[in-house]
Amino acid sequence: MFGCVSVGACLLPPYQNPPLHSPPSASLFSPSPSNTDNPAPTHQNVFAVVSSSTCYRWQDRRDEKHTLSSGLDDYPRGLYVNPKQECHLDAQLWFLLMLDTQDKLCRFVAGEDAEDTSYAHYCNADLDKSTNNPQISFAGMKNTLLGGFSDTFKSSDESGVFADFIGRQPMHPKSSKSKNLSSVPHVVLPPWKGNGQCDPSGRSAQPECEPGQCCSPSGWCGNSRDYCDCQGCRKYPNTRLQDRKDSAWTSKHVMSSKKGIWSGHFGYVSVMPWVFGVEQDTTGEKHFASRVQAELVTDYGLASLSKKDPLFRQGEDYWRGKIWANLNYLMFARAGEADDLGFLRETRANFLANIERQFLSQGNFRENFDPSTGAGTGATPFTGWTAAAYALLSAGQGMDLGLGEVGKVVGEISGHGDRYGGQGGEL
Repeated sequence: MFGCVSVGACLLPPYQNPPLHSPPSASLFSPSPSNTDNPAPTHQNVFAVVSSSTCYRWQDRRDEKHTLSSGLDDYPRGLYVNPKQECHLDAQLWFLLMLDTQDKLCRFVAGEDAEDTSYAHYCNADLDKSTNNPQISFAGMKNTLLGGFSDTFKSSDESGVFADFIGRQPMHPKSSKSKNLSSVPHVVLPPWKGNGQCDPSGRSAQPECEPGQCCSPSGWCGNSRDYCDCQGCRKYPNTRLQDRKDSAWTSKHVMSSKKGIWSGHFGYVSVMPWVFGVEQDTTGEKHFASRVQAELVTDYGLASLSKKDPLFRQGEDYWRGKIWANLNYLMFARAGEADDLGFLRETRANFLANIERQFLSQGNFRENFDPSTGAGTGATPFTGWTAAAYALLSAGQGMDLGLGEVGKVVGEISGHGDRYGGQGGEL
């Protein structure tokens, strides 16, 4: 029985059925204590049953362009949508974080040291095996999900890096003969660029418009009569890519096995297990660190998608390469003294310096940043996570109040320079 557990995520089993094993070593999601001697009462079924093969997906993913509920909008998942097979790594991690937080709150409020311990069984009870009652604690759910995490999300290639499981997908012909999908052009591009342009001659690698659109003789996509009812206009059927049978599409790829594959994209979703403290084995950790340095590090921060990815800066180019402060903050905050990721200290300094430069040149905080030039792009003023990440990360970097040069400018504008960046000032 499957059911939605939040607005965006649905409870689904992965295509495979991995065996239960010991939870991986984790700094955040460490195993919690359980108490099988005091199971929750059978008449209160308030928790869902999970197993080591339970996984979560973002339920609004209906095409290759968007998974809006994830918050990473156009970050690439799979070209084909496979609701019954897909397991999304970030959805699983957010759900684990929720369980971990609920578990800690529950034990704090109703634990042994609490004045009222009548609800303590909700914190410690495991599944009542005698009645098979679907009653399980936050800690039990968390530990069970951690037990199957590696089998569900660790790619089967030699890299050992965690990835989305995306079901059956089109693959580059070379991929079917390689054991390491990260070393070959695994990702197949859609037959359209996604930027509103097309090639009327049909000779380029991505000549088409998106499904249901028309390509005008001047090379632009649209739906009006000017694009569709004219000499030389070409209309594309409103058909899902995975339902197409024409040779113009099917001849460009081979299909993976019916068992499905893990995503070949490397970016912000890939770093989230490390950010949340779900560790990989030694081989996976070293490969992960080398890929972060080679593929995500820029002169201005960490890019949202690998610079080697065929979809880098493609389509809407929102979470396909742009530098975002929220994930950069999480990476830098987690890095600490990690030897393999020591290079992030320089990246962090470059990230902060670029935010200052853009603030001084553009007059405010920006939503994200161009990975090639560092230019601030997107919404402004963006005083949410960009400003918060800057303030938090610059603290301890020799910048008073964690505001650095930005604080000095704000002080000059407001006339309260002693409050921003001044010695001993307070916000």
